[in-house]
Amino acid sequence: MLDITADNFTEGKIYTLNLKPVADETALTTLLNNPMFVQEFIDSDYTTARFRFINIIMSQSLYDSAGFALVQLNEHWYWFYQAGVSSKGFLPMFALSQSSDTQYTATLCVSDCSWWGINAHVLLDFAQQQLTLQYLTDDYYR
Repeated sequence: MLDITADNFTEGKIYTLNLKPVADETALTTLLNNPMFVQEFIDSDYTTARFRFINIIMSQSLYDSAGFALVQLNEHWYWFYQAGVSSKGFLPMFALSQSSDTQYTATLCVSDCSWWGINAHVLLDFAQQQLTLQYLTDDYYR
């Protein structure tokens, strides 16, 4: 769930995304320190001197799945992407790959995410202690 949709994305343009503070950082830290949770649900976990970036995918039955992308900046946790479920599918962030110390490429849903969903290949950049997203291409595979 992003604040920007494919309808108003411009290929190559850079967008600053809203980082939403995690309401209960203590509970999140408890989960992240639980080896069973980490083994079962952490899809990606990247740590640098500036930030920590985690992609959580809890893929259960269709209506019990969820996905979250979180970043820790200046010792505080924020989330910027949430994948819910619909009768048509589950659209978490996937194909995550580190490009540099501050940049990652990923595929995520940018439009119609509560129905069929339209995915886009994006560049995530944490260089300025904030998150910017560059829309690279539409990506219609799921």
